[in-house]
Amino acid sequence: MKRSKFKAILRLLVLLAITIAWGLRAAVPPGYPPPEEGRAPAKSKPDLEAQVFAKYRKWTRANSAPVKVAGVIAAACAPAPLSGPQANQAADPHADKLINVFVNKIGRTAMLAEKKPQFLEGAIIVKERLPLKKSSATEWLMAMVKREEGFNPAAGDWEFFVLRTPEKVVIERGRIENCQACHARAKETDFVFRHYLTRQAQDKLR
Repeated sequence: MKRSKFKAILRLLVLLAITIAWGLRAAVPPGYPPPEEGRAPAKSKPDLEAQVFAKYRKWTRANSAPVKVAGVIAAACAPAPLSGPQANQAADPHADKLINVFVNKIGRTAMLAEKKPQFLEGAIIVKERLPLKKSSATEWLMAMVKREEGFNPAAGDWEFFVLRTPEKVVIERGRIENCQACHARAKETDFVFRHYLTRQAQDKLR
């Protein structure tokens, strides 16, 4: 093969490679620069659940008024002690508490209409704990998120969350041992307690 013909073929191959590379570059979604450029990866989005939990008070409230919970039960739901102002706010975890419970749209029918509920994947229940006095300031938020089948068979595929208030920051999540041990007693109702429902609401369950 003559040198001139070889160079011509080589140029064509180089042009073809450039064209393919440019096409691949154009196909990369915005915000995800090609690794070879050496740029830092795009910043990850804030925790999705934390964003969702921030709006929980716009959901359906399951109880008509704050419900008193005995201190022994409140203590079982208390997160690990923290130092600082938050610890002072909930200095006596064994004292009686008040709770409000909210459920998102996906879980509303199971919560309020079914005697033996089977919550759908994506259902979220948030329980806010308040001191036993007239106050809108929550001490903690506890939440349950229904995950896909097989996520957590021992607890009905629920994931448990503990959030610090008022920032609604997730400080603990997953298969939290004391949460699972407690909710195991509510296996017949898909591991969800509903003692906070009014008598009228309980009579409507079918």
